[in-house]
Amino acid sequence: MNIRRAIVAKFIAVAGIAGVLLIAPASAIASPGLATADLIAASDAVAASATCRVMSIMARKEGGGKIPASLELLRTQLRSDQFAAYRSFELLEERRIVLRDGKGGFAQMKIGYDVKLNLLGRDASRLKLHLRLIAKGSAKPLLDADYSVLDNGMLLVVAGMRDRGRALFAFQCRATS
Repeated sequence: MNIRRAIVAKFIAVAGIAGVLLIAPASAIASPGLATADLIAASDAVAASATCRVMSIMARKEGGGKIPASLELLRTQLRSDQFAAYRSFELLEERRIVLRDGKGGFAQMKIGYDVKLNLLGRDASRLKLHLRLIAKGSAKPLLDADYSVLDNGMLLVVAGMRDRGRALFAFQCRATS
């Protein structure tokens, strides 16, 4: 196991400290999980391009318990036990990041986090990406990890407390070549 894989495997083992990771195909929202065999090898061929949808979401403990139409894609996850304490969910912002020829993309989210995504490669059905999520003013990232997800799959990251609620981020990437 090389150093990069060991670091990512360690992150997965302690994910509860920094955030909760859920991975699911966009069509079914079933959670296939992230195994160490799916982790990124530096020698993997890089896909020509991908388009990523980045959503910042606020989860609050007060509210009517209704999930808005803009978050319907995440209904299964947002109704799961780990989010049972939250009664309302609001889509704060949605951005698109285009990744081309191994070059990364960047977005400053209004909620106070910077997002950096890099396309590392792909195989027949999975994209291999690197995500760096950092709160503005912080010296350390909340998340700095490679991950593998089904093409057009979803990664949900639970971030810190903001404005009397919990910040969530959803990342959905699909190959465009």
